[in-house]
Amino acid sequence: MWQNWMIGFLGIWLIVASFSINGNPFNELIVGIAVAILGFWTAAKR
Repeated sequence: MWQNWMIGFLGIWLIVASFSINGNPFNELIVGIAVAILGFWTAAKR
């Protein structure tokens, strides 16, 4: 179960990193949101 929480926090880290990386922030933002939702949703289901 803790793996899914780590995936969720990784998604949040990707969202934060997307604002600090120069380049195309929307790709990292979308991926980070998707990873965070997927990780926390999977963790909350169990």
